[in-house]
Amino acid sequence: MSRISIIMAFVVVVYAASALGSPQQKDTNTTDGESLNTTPRNRSKINGTVTNKKRRREEQYLCRNGPSYGKCRASFIEWFYIGGRCTSYTGCVSGGFKDPDTCETVCVKSQKRTRRPRPRPKETTKTRRTAE
Repeated sequence: MSRISIIMAFVVVVYAASALGSPQQKDTNTTDGESLNTTPRNRSKINGTVTNKKRRREEQYLCRNGPSYGKCRASFIEWFYIGGRCTSYTGCVSGGFKDPDTCETVCVKSQKRTRRPRPRPKETTKTRRTAE
């Protein structure tokens, strides 16, 4: 066999394995009759809340920070929210959005949520003292 045939056979095997996926195993030794693959209702709510807070924090970080350049030989396009709009950067950048639509929806929503009204200036009342 030539090297090309061996490589092609390997690619076919890897593709077939990924297409089939791994079967999920169920554990029947649980005490309450549920599988270990299922989560209780209250646990999923707790994890969902933590996930939402973490995701919101990551979105705010992505919207506030610019591109982070690295060393590589590839060229990637990522979108960053800079100066009130989404801008594309090409190269070995990381920490941005994959498409402009996601950048716009996340960062515009984030900017609206984080803006706070400006405090009103304190009213100063000048009192004049009269000579007695």
